[in-house]
Amino acid sequence: MQEAVRAGDPTAAARLAGSASAARRLRLMAANRSELDLRDVVIRYRSAGAGAGDWEVTWRTGRLPGTARVSVPVTFAADGGRVLVARLDDPPTSAWWLHERLDSTRGPGWQLVAASGSGRRTARAVGDALDRSHAAVGDVLGEAPGVLVELPPDEPTYAALLAARGDEYARLAAVTTTVDGSARPGAGLRIVVNPAQVPQMDRDGLAVVLAHEMVHVAVDDVLAPEPLWLSEGFADYVALRGLGLTGRTTSLAAQVRRHGVPEGLPGRRAFQGRGDALEATYESAWLAAAVLAARLGPRGLVELRSGVHGRGQVAEAIARAGWSRRAFMERWRHRLGRLAATAPVGS
Repeated sequence: MQEAVRAGDPTAAARLAGSASAARRLRLMAANRSELDLRDVVIRYRSAGAGAGDWEVTWRTGRLPGTARVSVPVTFAADGGRVLVARLDDPPTSAWWLHERLDSTRGPGWQLVAASGSGRRTARAVGDALDRSHAAVGDVLGEAPGVLVELPPDEPTYAALLAARGDEYARLAAVTTTVDGSARPGAGLRIVVNPAQVPQMDRDGLAVVLAHEMVHVAVDDVLAPEPLWLSEGFADYVALRGLGLTGRTTSLAAQVRRHGVPEGLPGRRAFQGRGDALEATYESAWLAAAVLAARLGPRGLVELRSGVHGRGQVAEAIARAGWSRRAFMERWRHRLGRLAATAPVGS
C-alpha cells in the first residue's frame, strides 16, 4: 500500500482491497497523494491480533516543514493465498486526504486544498487573497513562510477538521493548527478557513485574516502562544502594515469609555470572549504592538517578537531593545485614554 500511495496509483491501491468500501478508501489515498504533492509517505502496521490493527501513516505536504502522523484502524481478510484490506475505519478528521477527494491549487509560497468540485467561487476568493497576504507578510517579516491552507466545503466539515466542541470556532474566519490535529512538536502547521465566513468578508478583510494566520505560521507560536496579547497583536500589526491598512479601534474606544483604561494587558480569558468584547481585546493587543513599533520601529518589533517564547520573557526583550516594561505600559495606557477621548462616539 505504501508503494501504491507513493506512486500515486489508485488502481494498484484498489487491488489490495477485499471490499468495495475499502477499495474506495484506498483509491482516495493514492489519488490525493498525487493531487496534494504529499511526500515521504510511510505506512507502518501495528497488529492488534486476529487480523486487525492500525496503520500508522506519516507524511509531509509538498515542500512545507513538519511531518504529520495519524493512526487508521484496519481489518484484514484472507482471500485464497492473499491477505486483503477488508475495512478501513474512519481516520482522524484532521487527516482530510484519507477520507475525501481533494483538489489543490498552488501559488507563490502557498497551497490551497479544497473538497473536489465544491465552492469554486469561494476557493477563487481565498486564492486571490492568499497572493496578497503572502506578499504582505513577506514585506514586513523579510520572508513569508510556505503555508498550507484548507478550505472545507461546509461548516460541519470545518468543525470536524478542527475537532471543535459545539460552535467553538464558528465565529472565526480562519484558524491555524497542526496538520494532524496533535500538540506534537514538529508537526506541520495549516490554516483552516471557515467557508461560512468567506462570503461575508470583503477583499481586504479576507486578506487581513489570512495574513494574520500566516504570521502565526511564520513565528510558530500555535502550540506555545504566550503571551497571547503579543502573539495576536503582532499578527494583526504585521497583517495590517503589510497590506497598507490601518487598525480599527471602534470597539476598544467604546469599551474604555464604559469601563475606563484597564490596568493591564488582556489575558487568555479575554481572548475567549465574543462579539464587541472580543473585538476590543484584539484591538487592544494590536494597539500594544503598535506602541512597541512606534518606539522600536517595525524591524525592532519583529526582532523583539522573535526573542519572546514565553510570558516571562517580554520584559527582558523590551529591556534589550532599550526600553522598559513600565514605560511601555504607561505609553499603552496613555494611548488608550487618548483613544477614548478623541474617537467619535458610535463610530
